[in-house]
Amino acid sequence: IDDRGPMVSIDERLQYQSMVAHIGVQEQRLAETMAQLVDERAPSRACVIVGDGNETISEREKIKALENALNDKGIKYRTIQCSNDGLADALKNEDGAALICMKPDMIQAVCEQAAQSSMIFGVGYDNSARDYLEDGRIEALVVIPSLIHIRRCRRTTSLCPRRPP
Repeated sequence: IDDRGPMVSIDERLQYQSMVAHIGVQEQRLAETMAQLVDERAPSRACVIVGDGNETISEREKIKALENALNDKGIKYRTIQCSNDGLADALKNEDGAALICMKPDMIQAVCEQAAQSSMIFGVGYDNSARDYLEDGRIEALVVIPSLIHIRRCRRTTSLCPRRPP
């Protein structure tokens, strides 16, 4: 590959000095899936994207894609950035909001510290997320790279394959 000029990669993680952007199809699908889930399950709630301020480039790309997808659906949102230590204070005014965790490691902290009336949406999957989903604390998870979203359906958990848009 000739890397002398500016380059943009599409759905590939290439590492060249001249790389100016990465456009990930997975990030776009993830964002569209999450925006659709929020729109369907929490249509009239305040929407908050929760981050810790230490996002990687890939995680920032996912958040930017989510912001664009929410804007496309006309969903108003705001973003909060805080560490787990400051999360309780950051969430105290978000009672009843749709909270979106774009980092898997934030899901457990948000589940533990958010008001019970909040609807929690997340990206990623581990044992604690599964437990919170089965207990009804998490409304929906989007799991990548296979882009299967997991949603709570009347006391059961279902795996729902998503078709590419």
